[in-house]
Amino acid sequence: MRNVLLILVLFLIGLISYSFLLEPYSLHVTSIDLRSGKDIRIVFFSDLHMRSMFWYHRILIGRIEDLDPDFILFGGDVGKPGLAYEDLELFFTELASIAPVYAVMGNWDYNIRSRLNDIYHDSGVTLLDGETAILNKDGNSVKLVGMPLNRKFWIDDSDNDVIVMQHYAHASGRYSGPLPIIYLAGHTHGTQFYIPYISEWLFGERLGFVKGLYNKDDGSMIYVTNGIGAWLNFRFMAPPEIVLIEL
Repeated sequence: MRNVLLILVLFLIGLISYSFLLEPYSLHVTSIDLRSGKDIRIVFFSDLHMRSMFWYHRILIGRIEDLDPDFILFGGDVGKPGLAYEDLELFFTELASIAPVYAVMGNWDYNIRSRLNDIYHDSGVTLLDGETAILNKDGNSVKLVGMPLNRKFWIDDSDNDVIVMQHYAHASGRYSGPLPIIYLAGHTHGTQFYIPYISEWLFGERLGFVKGLYNKDDGSMIYVTNGIGAWLNFRFMAPPEIVLIEL
């Protein structure tokens, strides 16, 4: 019995140590190959939840730069309590020096919306809050739809080659327009402590989609990223994630 208890205690210590000290900083790159001859490379990430800039964010910027993106998309939620705004502006300024950056609003961003608008403007980030942008490279282009957080959004059916980015995965149901190449979303953090099948059963109905790539009923695809940070910094089987999309 003592041996069993000792093994159990050691297992719990190892699990807690891994979940709080290792996986939250183990950046993972997920590649999605949607190549259509456009030769456009897009990096997508979400849920930064920064308090202050430290070595982890330097590694994040470096990893994104190494992926050589043509465009960078951010799915919202920049900070958490105690956010150092000057650090946030520095982060996005350095990010925007790599490639054009486009962002949507996250649910926690609305509390600091005025300040965040200034930071995005000063750092060179384009905020799409119910707007669209054309991502053009060498004459090849795709339309990016930045979904507003809590409103429906409609674009003309004559448009094509559309990517829809939103913070909430379930907000994809508020979009009306041509079938997107892909929906991109965050917010869920991959539930942070992910157990296959069980996490889907527990959270799938409430969140709509939990983590990873899904095929929607309309024939489109949606990718829900684990995000980069969190309010409580622990993760298990849901590592922080950068998504590389090749068109």
